[in-house]
Amino acid sequence: VSNPNTHATRIVEEIDLYDLATIELDKQPTLAGNKFEYVKIGSNPTLNHVFDEVVETNRLSPDNAKNLRESLSHTWFELADGSWLFTLHITEHGCIARTVPPGRAFTGAEGRTWNPMAHGDQQLDGFPIYQLMRGFGTILFNQRYSPIDLLNLWIPVQHVRSQPLVLMDYLSLNPSDQLRYHIYNEVGGPLGNANNNLNDCWTYLRNDSQKWYWNSEFDRDSAVFFSTLITPHTSATLQGEEIIAPFWRGLKNISDLILTTPKEDLSCSILEDQIILNSRLASSVQAADYDDVPPNVRKALQRLMGSHNDLTGLCSQDSDDIGRLAIVGNSLHVIVEEQIRKSVEMRVVVVIISPRAKTAFASFVAIFVLWISTKSMKRF
Repeated sequence: VSNPNTHATRIVEEIDLYDLATIELDKQPTLAGNKFEYVKIGSNPTLNHVFDEVVETNRLSPDNAKNLRESLSHTWFELADGSWLFTLHITEHGCIARTVPPGRAFTGAEGRTWNPMAHGDQQLDGFPIYQLMRGFGTILFNQRYSPIDLLNLWIPVQHVRSQPLVLMDYLSLNPSDQLRYHIYNEVGGPLGNANNNLNDCWTYLRNDSQKWYWNSEFDRDSAVFFSTLITPHTSATLQGEEIIAPFWRGLKNISDLILTTPKEDLSCSILEDQIILNSRLASSVQAADYDDVPPNVRKALQRLMGSHNDLTGLCSQDSDDIGRLAIVGNSLHVIVEEQIRKSVEMRVVVVIISPRAKTAFASFVAIFVLWISTKSMKRF
């Protein structure tokens, strides 16, 4: 196959998003009912160190991935319905960092919120879970009877201002809209053989009955658990994001130029063409209608416009003050990086003790089953 990751059947659709930051706590989605749930993870020095390095380097080093998994393994989380979730095992494969710039999914129309590729990560009876679990996955992760589940854990390492994670309420999904999807994954898989890159997952048809959610206040002190096996999710371009995306790219070009130019050669004259282009884009950005734009995008606009004004103000004075230009350039770099969605995500094998099973006996049985299955799970 010459280009195995070309998804020719993908259709870009407009969706309505519900902001969880505006929904009362007792009406928030739950893992048991809606197949995703936000939890507080608090703050500790190890996690903050890992998150800070991802913000700075845009990658998750092997050492930081190990520290992240160790910090969040064997941890109890209380869920909204009174259940307790225990993170038994965080897989080495799939523990990654992602960076997504503003406007990634923009296709040309203004004022839209897009669903670029709604998907569910794995089929329980498909490749590679069936092979990894030697066929016992359908028993171990049985969605109806087993207390054991396979979840994604997703954490933003800085406040999300663009391309947020959006999740579908599973109760709003019509089963006929869920389609089996067999793909070639360029990242690779955990088996280490000729079939390493194959993956059986899900894709979804658009339906007006579907309810999609995001959280405008999502930050690094929180995380979201959602089902690896069935929860539809994707990223979305927020309204207004497609307007500021070209402006952001222009400022990033200026930031990169300042950071890569030797200090002795740095001057406003080498930035002139890009500054002129960005000034034209700034006029379009300022003239746009932002009545329905979410606060995240408004904040991004304010920060980007402030940096643009600082730079044009300095260079309009015919100043070649290298020190001041370097300071403005460093500040611009920080603000440009703030607008990128940066996150870490991982696959987690968990046990969930429901309120109905909160007895010493039920807890013992669940932990015993997990202990018996540890060898199989370690292969993930």
